[in-house]
Amino acid sequence: MQKVIFQKTISQKTVRTIGLILLLAGTFWFLSKMGVQPIWAAIGFFFIKGIIRFIFKIAVMLVSVAIVIALFILLIGMW
Repeated sequence: MQKVIFQKTISQKTVRTIGLILLLAGTFWFLSKMGVQPIWAAIGFFFIKGIIRFIFKIAVMLVSVAIVIALFILLIGMW
């Protein structure tokens, strides 16, 4: 009989999780050295996704308005 040796492989998800934990730990350490309390850093991390989405939506809206205005100016200039 042939013996099959199973090796435990670390999944890519586990590596990403460990990397994220190390990144957040380093970020908390850096922010604490800069004088930011850990609770405010945690609140910032929690809400950062929503804040970025909000800013992105505003940027998309402004670019859309600028394109519409440019099209109106182009159409008025053609008349």
